[in-house]
Amino acid sequence: NDAEVIEPQYIYAENFFEDRAVVQNPDGKMGVIDHRQHWIIEPIYDMVGFEDGLFDARLGEEWFKIDYSGKTIK
Repeated sequence: NDAEVIEPQYIYAENFFEDRAVVQNPDGKMGVIDHRQHWIIEPIYDMVGFEDGLFDARLGEEWFKIDYSGKTIK
């Protein structure tokens, strides 16, 4: 099956994990999408990673913890 699942609109994309994938847009900003390509975390961050059930996101020098639903908790 050669069907495209997601149109090539990101310059970087991680594999989906629990219906979430970290992606980077052509502007170099990172966010998180679900399988329907809806933004869970808007692509405003310089870096996004997933660890221990939470996303760690960096914007400039500031770090944020973001939960699975996209809510900033710190």
